[in-house]
Amino acid sequence: MRVQLFRNVESRAYAQKFLEIGEGYLEPYQEEEDIIERIEPFNENDNEPFLPQRPVLKDNSTTKVRPVFDGSARQRNCPSLNDCLEKGSNLIELIPSLINKFRFGKFGLISDIEKAFLQIEIQASDRKYLKFLRWEHGQREKLKCFQHKRVVFGILSSPFLLGATIEFHLSNAPHLQEELLVN
Repeated sequence: MRVQLFRNVESRAYAQKFLEIGEGYLEPYQEEEDIIERIEPFNENDNEPFLPQRPVLKDNSTTKVRPVFDGSARQRNCPSLNDCLEKGSNLIELIPSLINKFRFGKFGLISDIEKAFLQIEIQASDRKYLKFLRWEHGQREKLKCFQHKRVVFGILSSPFLLGATIEFHLSNAPHLQEELLVN
């Protein structure tokens, strides 16, 4: 999404939501958390793509508002970011066999990795493809540009990257992997 398209979409569809939410919208994605980094200098006239985003409100969650990035968004005659990425293996297909393993043991163990995608860092050379725009202090005249330093939820390859990272770490800790399988 180019700068002008960002301005058009933001002003029409989500302006009211962003105004209601205010500056706290990107709190989970602050630079201090080392999840994003600001790009300076930023030239609005560079014809570079940006990830569109929108706020998602969830009343029954610990994170009431979270940004969602759309890697499938495209501009006329241009591919989306997801069109340019390799999806990777569907690791979700392994779930039925994993569920069946619960039937063999006396106890089953499950876990949830908090902010799992945000635990995986993106190589510096690939971050330029994960840029997004925000208004500066809510002023529509001035934009600021950021890029992600961590895996983004909403990108085609993100689930594979998470699964591959977990598999990598388990394979580098064979004693842990054996213990998990035995117990």
